[in-house]
Amino acid sequence: VGENREALRETLANLRGLTADLRDLLAANREGIDETVENTRALTRTLAERTPAIADNLERLTGRLDEVVAENRDDLRASLANLRRATEQLDATLASIRGVAEAARSEEGTLGRLLTDDSLYVELQETLADLRAVVGKIERGEGTLGKLVTDDTVYAELTETLGNLRSITDKVDRGQGTIGKLVNDESVHENLNETLTGITDFVAGANRFRLELSYTGEYLADLADSKSYFGLTVQPRQDRFYYLALVDDPRGDTTTRVTERLVTDEAGTHRVREEKSVTEDRFKFSAQVGKRFSFLTLRGGLFESTGGVGADLDLWSDRLRLTLEAFDFAREEGPAHLKASARWLFWKHLYLTAGLDDFLDDRGRADYFVGGGIRFVDEDLKYLLSPA
Repeated sequence: VGENREALRETLANLRGLTADLRDLLAANREGIDETVENTRALTRTLAERTPAIADNLERLTGRLDEVVAENRDDLRASLANLRRATEQLDATLASIRGVAEAARSEEGTLGRLLTDDSLYVELQETLADLRAVVGKIERGEGTLGKLVTDDTVYAELTETLGNLRSITDKVDRGQGTIGKLVNDESVHENLNETLTGITDFVAGANRFRLELSYTGEYLADLADSKSYFGLTVQPRQDRFYYLALVDDPRGDTTTRVTERLVTDEAGTHRVREEKSVTEDRFKFSAQVGKRFSFLTLRGGLFESTGGVGADLDLWSDRLRLTLEAFDFAREEGPAHLKASARWLFWKHLYLTAGLDDFLDDRGRADYFVGGGIRFVDEDLKYLLSPA
């Protein structure tokens, strides 16, 4: 009991010392503790005041996140799908690489042979040896390339050639010689430009040329035979043209032959003159030049191998043409050969004709005719003659 009492006193003394130390510590740090307590109270008040605002901001943020996710859901799905495909392609690529590696390891394919076949190494060694031999020949000045590299005469000739070339370019710069004048003389430029302009104008004029091929057949009613025209029209300008034609006339080409002979009879010897009309079955030619004035066209030249004139009236956008021709003014009997006709172009390539031929003749040659024809212009000819 005495020992316990002594231990109890010692414990109480320690408690008193600890309490005194705690009191001193609190007294020394009272201001810091008070400040900490005050800060805690202020923080608590701030949190209490701003908690609703923070909650509201969090709510708005989550709402916006929901909207963004909803708006970009398709894009996200597409991105995930693309990522999935890329992953699959990567897997396929890796599988291919593994296959190549396995093939190389098993000496299959070109790569496998390159890695394992000793013959390729031998061939490479031989190629390198050949290359060394070529380099050695070059260093020794053998062959064309060796001479170019080691022979000083080649270098001298090359230097001389470059000097000559430099001399030529200097002359050109100074305007000497034909090339120098071409390069430096302004008059040459002007003449060249004029020549090119003339060529351009000529080509443009040639492009404006219009060609027309035509065939016309006319059935002469009283003669009960047909007359044919194969024509070519060359039109260099809109208001001028040249017409060439080959005419197959069933009447032929009639000429009068006069012969004289001496006849002896009871009255004595006298001269007898005989005239004979001879008809030859041969082609006639037409070669005319024409000038157009609005809807009126005037023509002149050869009409069926005789001189003549003609006039055309083109109506209804040139679909209807009325024609009057007069030719063969030197006929021995009867007036000139007059022909009146009408042509109707019912399609761009086909037309019909009708009219009176030699209608002033009183020897039974007057006749009426009907017929038709076909024509092709240069654009059609280009299409027909072009290769398929």
